[in-house]
Amino acid sequence: MSNKITPNNNFQDNTPLNNFSNYRPTPPAKPGIHTIKNIDIEELIPYIDWTFFFYAWKLTGKYPTIFNDPVKGAEARELYEQAQHYLKEIISNNLITPHAIYGLFPAHSQGDDAILYVNPANQTDQTNQSESTVQTNSTSQQSSLIHSDTLIASEQNNHSFQSNSTSSIRQNNLSNQTNSTPYRLCFLRNQEQKPPGTPNLCLADFLLPHPIDSNNIVPGNQNSSDSNVASKTTAPQNSDNQHYTPNELDTSTQTISALTAANQEYTPNELDISPKTTSALTTANQEYTPNELDIASHLGLFVVTAKIDNQKFEPYQEDPYATIMIRILSDRLAEATAEWLHEKIRKEFWAYAPDENLTPQELFRNKFQGIRPAPGYPACPDHSEKRILFDILRAEENIGVHLTENYTMDPPASVCGYIFDHPASTYFNVGPIAPDQLQNYAQRKNITLQEAEKLVRT
Repeated sequence: MSNKITPNNNFQDNTPLNNFSNYRPTPPAKPGIHTIKNIDIEELIPYIDWTFFFYAWKLTGKYPTIFNDPVKGAEARELYEQAQHYLKEIISNNLITPHAIYGLFPAHSQGDDAILYVNPANQTDQTNQSESTVQTNSTSQQSSLIHSDTLIASEQNNHSFQSNSTSSIRQNNLSNQTNSTPYRLCFLRNQEQKPPGTPNLCLADFLLPHPIDSNNIVPGNQNSSDSNVASKTTAPQNSDNQHYTPNELDTSTQTISALTAANQEYTPNELDISPKTTSALTTANQEYTPNELDIASHLGLFVVTAKIDNQKFEPYQEDPYATIMIRILSDRLAEATAEWLHEKIRKEFWAYAPDENLTPQELFRNKFQGIRPAPGYPACPDHSEKRILFDILRAEENIGVHLTENYTMDPPASVCGYIFDHPASTYFNVGPIAPDQLQNYAQRKNITLQEAEKLVRT
């Protein structure tokens, strides 16, 4: 049954409807973009998943039980001991330097897309673990941030959220009041036939829908004769035929009604003056207003790297074994940095799970709340979405990680991805994509059908 493909207009009806009926999103303790430089490798070692270290050496088996394997145990133990030796050399010689950058942004779903709001003036505070510093970089990348009244994306960045040219947003819009620019991330929905009660998932399901999405915003999954309609938004209008700004929407009756429906435990007044939100804002002293935080779920983006110092690495390259070992350890340290950062985000930076207390093995089994899929994962198979993530975080400039024309990362020992906090968020496989959804996806990304086919490898 699961091998059959459901038509676009049918599988869209089989989406989760109650993701937020009993869940209220947590505003981040540290919203915005932040870098962490020169992360202590000693701190990362507990987050190394040694099972994948052995896979890299073509040894299958889980750590630490692989040591008891009668065939592979001795070799595995020897490799592990050698790895400890090289880790000490890496640390003493500063051979590898881990860096991380992450951002936590207000976001909502629009059909199968995520719309997130980025403040370019808050780029970035920078923490050096050996010397704490804070840097404010207000220089914006014109190619990836929008500054026009109509929020029409530039030709160089057709991934940015676009407004209908006939529905320009007034000067006192979100971009001016909170210096935020909206971006669109495009996702795909599983299209396999499912048993009754089993939804066809999309990553956008784990974000709070826009309160007016169904009435005023053209969903990304809706067919239309206009090839560009899926990437346009018509702003809602008030009785004077004026366009609401996002802040105005916070106090509109329509928004309060939608919020009350999505958050049964709150009354409209409570939604406006949530003590939890006000407290978080006072503590964080960030740019978001209470009303914005009250209506917003959030989405995290991150890039981490474990960069090898090529000059210091050169002597080791005379030894093939040492070369392979150090490169494998750099890969494992990059993954460990992602695991370490995700835990920090859950417990401290976003703090939606402040009381989490998991062992490394529990972390490796994803026992925590939320997920961190990457562009290219089965749940989001399009690698090109990395470009948006990198543009928002300015990963090249901030931590020296670059994307090639094929969307691979350099240095190779780098990891990027999204962070979802919803308790129901889970990994899944998008699976086969039918032509109707692929055509719609191409429209939302403003690319040709042939380009979309190549990107999702259907």
